[in-house]
Amino acid sequence: MKDEDRYKLYFGPYLPPKTRRGRRLFDEIRGTVIVSRFSDGHISWPKHGRSLILCGDLVKAVRRESILAIRYWWGVSRSQVDTWRRTLGVNATEGTYRLRSAWSRETVKKNIPLLSDPVYCTRRALRRRRMGLPARSDCRQWTSYEDSMLGTVSDVKLGIKFGCSRGSVARRRYMLGIAPFRKSPVPTKNILLISPAKLRARRLALKLRQRDVIRSSGVVTYGTLEYGLRKNISPQAVERLATTLKCRPEYILLKRAPLKHTIPDDSLLGKMPDYILAKKWKFTAHMVRKRRMELGIPTYQSSLGQYIPEKLLGTMPDKVLAAKLRIPYKRIILRRLKLGIPNFKQSNRMIISKKKLRLFRKNFGLIQKQGAKRSGLSTSLYRRLEIGVCTTTRRCSVDRIAKALHCRVEDFARPLLTGQTKRS
Repeated sequence: MKDEDRYKLYFGPYLPPKTRRGRRLFDEIRGTVIVSRFSDGHISWPKHGRSLILCGDLVKAVRRESILAIRYWWGVSRSQVDTWRRTLGVNATEGTYRLRSAWSRETVKKNIPLLSDPVYCTRRALRRRRMGLPARSDCRQWTSYEDSMLGTVSDVKLGIKFGCSRGSVARRRYMLGIAPFRKSPVPTKNILLISPAKLRARRLALKLRQRDVIRSSGVVTYGTLEYGLRKNISPQAVERLATTLKCRPEYILLKRAPLKHTIPDDSLLGKMPDYILAKKWKFTAHMVRKRRMELGIPTYQSSLGQYIPEKLLGTMPDKVLAAKLRIPYKRIILRRLKLGIPNFKQSNRMIISKKKLRLFRKNFGLIQKQGAKRSGLSTSLYRRLEIGVCTTTRRCSVDRIAKALHCRVEDFARPLLTGQTKRS
């Protein structure tokens, strides 16, 4: 495939937003940001710091174009495109489907003459025969009896019985949507659970070594029992250990029943997270996940913002709120951007007019050092606000300056975001 076809933009053209340095744009990930510079890719795009601003036609491209095309034209990495797709909720795009279909058509055109060549087919069959592999059965005709046997026995045994490879059986089973064969757990009878801590305490009380206990009781696996690597043991071995340690058998056993190996209710799989079901049934999360995958049930997907109160969004940093609610902080960001709520820093920052601030200070008869001292700010911060190096600051700092200069906040400052009000 040619590079021009591989990096083709199917739904272009895409034009950068009309802006310049110092202007503000709305980023889908970070909210309102300031344009600091422009990228040097094939499509020059505004940047905030080191990353591109996800806005305008770039959002349309991420929703529709392939990853290769976006990487080539915008000059970003694959991980950055994946992050953009996760933020916008995009799984697969139409551009990716078109690229894959064109790639597959070209591959088929190259391989069709080779697969129809009798010399190549003969050499391939002889090579598989020398290696002891069965003949390829990609085009074999499956009977109704063979289809009915899929999933009842392991794929290896069915391949030997039908005269084909294990992969052919697995592909046919996957195509029909049949789950693989799993052996049902053998119910354990007369198996007891032993406590490693009680074993160690009894042995140390009698001042015995592990070697002495093994010789006296005849339990070769005593070391694994004491270290907790193994807990199942037969009643006869428990009696021998109790005789060696000079105690009753119940003194070295666990006082809890063994875990069941069957899921009590399959209808709850996929409706709740695996770890919650495992905690409820006293299983391991791996056992619940394995059972859910055997039944072909997808993972639990909680609705976005289900446990996120809207009143708390923007009142504190996203990570602090996520730790308080015990959910991933990226879910807080996505929910806040969906509702159009600014983050904690933006909602508490205001833009300072350096000329008006300097005019109020001079009318009050103060120098910069005295104005900073009266407002409770550092001299360097106050100086940066007056000369325009620092254009924004927190609302509490603006209130201190207004109180020190005996004026209103609206006289020399305005909110960073339009329509913003002070939170009560």
